[in-house]
Amino acid sequence: MVNSIRTDPDPASLIDGAPRYRSGAAARLAGLPVATLRTWEQRFQVVAPALSSGGHRLYSAADVQRLALLKQLTAGGHAISLIAHLDIDQLRGMARTQAAGQARAESVADDPADEPRRRLMVVGAMLAARLQGAAMRRRLASKVQVIASFADLADCQQAATGGDDALMDRVPSGPLESPPTAPDLLLVEVPALQAEQVSVLGRLAQDWGASRLAVMHSYVVPGGLDAARAAGISVQRSRVDDEALCQWLLALVQAPEPLPSRQVQTGWPIPAVVSARRFDDKTLADLAMRSSSVACECPRHVSELLIMLSAFETYSAQCAAQSADDAALHRDLQRAAGAARAILETAIERIALHEGLDLGEGLSRA
Repeated sequence: MVNSIRTDPDPASLIDGAPRYRSGAAARLAGLPVATLRTWEQRFQVVAPALSSGGHRLYSAADVQRLALLKQLTAGGHAISLIAHLDIDQLRGMARTQAAGQARAESVADDPADEPRRRLMVVGAMLAARLQGAAMRRRLASKVQVIASFADLADCQQAATGGDDALMDRVPSGPLESPPTAPDLLLVEVPALQAEQVSVLGRLAQDWGASRLAVMHSYVVPGGLDAARAAGISVQRSRVDDEALCQWLLALVQAPEPLPSRQVQTGWPIPAVVSARRFDDKTLADLAMRSSSVACECPRHVSELLIMLSAFETYSAQCAAQSADDAALHRDLQRAAGAARAILETAIERIALHEGLDLGEGLSRA
């Protein structure tokens, strides 16, 4: 509903005892730039003001009220060309309908209990504060629930191993459900995106059981962006405005398939977040040469497979791409090799345990 327009500023003159306003005062009262008022008059004849003896346009209170309604409706998305010739009652009815629609939208945003919300875990003090702003909360409230926030990566890593109690002082509002629910999206802000961070971020997402991983950054160290994209991590600059940030987050949380896995045309599931190597080539070679209590060749075979897989994983990451499709293929191959390598690393630990080989003393970690 439109508030009544005050008409107490000094009028330019009186006509039939009623105050009249010059264009500057009328535009100010209606909330319009003077240039917009003149354009609307020239193109759409939105009002027909009286003229003073000196040729100045003089607007009545009714003119100002009409202009204010037009301003409100165009701000809500109506085209001035479609509403310019409606009478005052029609404009008031449209304004009431628009106001009611806005009230319903705000009500849904304030009380989104009937809509499923995605759970968001935030790493980065400035990013967490930004997401708590009134405009951002209003935009995201019906889709996203921030279940915990951390000052930085070290804080998040410490909490990941600290149990339920470590989370209690990091929940933005209300107690965290017990046991903690894994986040749908782990959102991390870093000052500079480095290739070395990718495996750390991947392990952190795995520690929390996050379905998706996304990173915001201010700067990129050479190789960082390629490494993140190769790992399937969604990346965004920290300097984007709030509108772009909202759109990006909503696209992430509303994606039909979880981001850490994707299907290629063959239906082959490829994990997007793959753990870093746990054993280097020297370690694997040492293991292959160890004698087995049952003369089993498994340590040697699995070690050799791991060396080959690791080499292929590195090759795929470094392979020059000739096209976007080629780049996507090699990213998929790198992740597939990494996933197979991670499985065999677990297998070789099982073999070592079975054969009585001490991985802790005899093997160095990569």
